[in-house]
Amino acid sequence: MTEGAAAPQGGRGPDQRRTSVAVAAAFGALLAVGFLALLEVVSLELNVRAAARVPTREGSYTEGFFVPDLRLGYAPRKAARVSARRVLDGKTVYDVTYTTDALGRRVSPVAGAEGRARHALFFGCSFAFGEGVEDQETLPSRFGAESPLFRPYNYGFSGYGPQAALCRLEDPAFPAGVGETEGLAVYVYLVGHERRARGSLRVVTEWGASMPSDVLDAEDRLVREGSFREAHPRRMRLYGWLAMSETLRLLGVDLPLRVTERDYETTARIVAAARDAYSRTFRGRFVVVVFPTADRRLRVLPHLRRLGVEVVDLSRLFDPAAPGLCLPGDGHPSPRAYRIVARVLARRLAERPTPGGAAAPGGWRVSGPVK
Repeated sequence: MTEGAAAPQGGRGPDQRRTSVAVAAAFGALLAVGFLALLEVVSLELNVRAAARVPTREGSYTEGFFVPDLRLGYAPRKAARVSARRVLDGKTVYDVTYTTDALGRRVSPVAGAEGRARHALFFGCSFAFGEGVEDQETLPSRFGAESPLFRPYNYGFSGYGPQAALCRLEDPAFPAGVGETEGLAVYVYLVGHERRARGSLRVVTEWGASMPSDVLDAEDRLVREGSFREAHPRRMRLYGWLAMSETLRLLGVDLPLRVTERDYETTARIVAAARDAYSRTFRGRFVVVVFPTADRRLRVLPHLRRLGVEVVDLSRLFDPAAPGLCLPGDGHPSPRAYRIVARVLARRLAERPTPGGAAAPGGWRVSGPVK
């Protein structure tokens, strides 16, 4: 074909090919959008059905019990007494009362606690707070009942991660709320606290955007950046957009998809910093207690032990899903589960550490970290 000659009949020139590619791309994009829209509609229906099988929360607990806190992000309302109920299929899972003191701590009613010479400070999430059980049935209360030397204090609250314990212990006003200078500090650990320290998608979009963000900087120092909302505005916007996806909610997707060794190290460093803050103010032991769990991915423990943090691993003490050991349809421990854990802790922790493991006056003894 000579230069400048027309294209053969039925052939397609460059402009026609580009147009065809653009039309195909637009059609493909339209199909993809339609598929995703259909997937979202189906996922929404399945999520609505699943929500009908989840216990509902009722009671005055749902009306202003969670209040903003400048250091912790949020905290329980001070000097409060609220009802908390969960109902599933018309049946009551639990119907209990939460009581807090003038400092916002859940009360731990134990006979004769005010006259005891040593403290037992409990930190952690809802497992330390005692969601779904009465004030006298929580782990701190049961430990106080089993350990007559110790006065229990409950600093746990729903949704907290390890940074909450560090924030409390670093607060200059904290020691004034504890009447005893010697005792125990217990951090109740669950698999998943690493994601709370990291600020995962689910954490920051559902309850924890205002929680503290503690990270390791370029020089491997633990620093506080502010809250997750303040420190990571771009990530927060992205996570907020992704959290609207019914499909991601149906699949239970949380981001980042995996917990890295860096996340475990950061979590361990936060806990170790809490231990150091405790030791600067009080005399006693700081212990991480691994609550019985079906998830045995305890990859944080080597990091904790390398940092010299004492660990009591109760992950295999019992099956937390066994009948009578968890609240039906809820997953939180039952009063019986707390009694079992408190009895074991009383045996393991109610002894005083002394140099070299020698016996101390009064019969206290320790031979090293409890495992």
